[in-house]
Amino acid sequence: GLLPETDPDKLYQMLYDIEQYNLYTKNQLDEFCKEFYSNTESDQKLHPIIDVVVDTYNERLNEDEQDEFKSKIQSFIRMYSYISQISPFGEVKWEKSYVFLRFLNKKLPRKPYDRITIVDSVDLDSLRIQMMGETNLKLVNDQGEVVGISGNSGKLKDEEEKVLLSDIIERINEVFGENLGEEDRITLEQIQQRINSHDELKKVVIGNNSEDVKKEYFNNLFKDTVIDFHGDRQEFYKNVMNKNVFPMLVDYMFKDYVDQFKNK
Repeated sequence: GLLPETDPDKLYQMLYDIEQYNLYTKNQLDEFCKEFYSNTESDQKLHPIIDVVVDTYNERLNEDEQDEFKSKIQSFIRMYSYISQISPFGEVKWEKSYVFLRFLNKKLPRKPYDRITIVDSVDLDSLRIQMMGETNLKLVNDQGEVVGISGNSGKLKDEEEKVLLSDIIERINEVFGENLGEEDRITLEQIQQRINSHDELKKVVIGNNSEDVKKEYFNNLFKDTVIDFHGDRQEFYKNVMNKNVFPMLVDYMFKDYVDQFKNK
C-alpha cells in the first residue's frame, strides 16, 4: 500500500493550509492554468499573474510566515510530484495548484540560506515545456474550467524537453559562483556513463526498495566514482564535492538514471 506519508489525503490538508494564507484567488489560479495549457509559444502572460502573488507575499507576510509558506508549497510540490508518479488518482485541483505553485516557488525571492533543489534548476520556459509533457490536463473553455482529462499528454515521452547536464552546470555556476567548465562536464559525463553501466545499481533501482534506499545507494556510488575518477584533478574534486553542488548533481543524475526504467 501507500506509505502513510504519501497518503493523498495529506495533499488536501497541505493545499488547505497553503490556501489559508490567501495570497492568491481561485480566479488567478484558473487564469494562470488556462494560459499555461494554451499553445502559445511564450510564457510572458504567466509572469504578471505570478508577480501579483509575489508582491502580496512580500507585503503581507513577515519573514517567518514567508519561510513557512515557502516550505509548505515546496512540500506540496514534492509530495504531489511523487504521488502523481505512483497513483493515477488525477485530482484536477491538485494538478492546477501544482503547476501554479511550481512557478510561484521559482519566483519567490531567495534567501541566502535557501536550499537549491533540482526543481529550481530549470528556467521557466523549459519548465513549462517539460510540465506540459508530463501533464495530461486539457483546459479549453473560457471560464478557465477544466473540461476533461485526456489520457494522452500533449507530447510523447521521447519529445519531452530534457534538462541537460550543461544546464545544471550553468545553474550551479550561476548560483554558487562555481566555475565548472567544459572539461568538468565531460568528466561528469564519463562518470555518469560509468554509473549507468553499474549492474548492482540497476538491481537496487529496479528492485523493491524504498526511494531513500535507492537514492542513498546512488549517492554513495556517485561519490566513489568521483573519487576514482578525479585522480590528480584536485580542483575538479573540490568543486564537485562542494556541499551545495554535490546534492544538485546527485539529484539530477539520479533522476536521469531512474527515468530510463519508467516506461519499461
